[in-house]
Amino acid sequence: MALITIAGVLGLGMLVGILIAIGLSLLLVVLKAASPHTAVLGRLPDTDTYRDQLDIAEIESRFGGGTVYLQVDDAVTAALSRADEQQTESE
Repeated sequence: MALITIAGVLGLGMLVGILIAIGLSLLLVVLKAASPHTAVLGRLPDTDTYRDQLDIAEIESRFGGGTVYLQVDDAVTAALSRADEQQTESE
């Protein structure tokens, strides 16, 4: 992204180069928020430790009642879920 910004500033001028950088930054934020990393968690046998099922073969995949734990690794999603949680608690 820095190289594109530098090329934009040198080729098109300061203002256009900075606008290109801002546009690319916003595009990257939207793309990351649209497809965050998710993991289906499973418990390691004989422990209270949970890991991604794709990483470890000998993981217990299901919990009581068919419950599945899903971990979403994204700062935007985490902030939104905290806001939803606070709104739910206040109702």
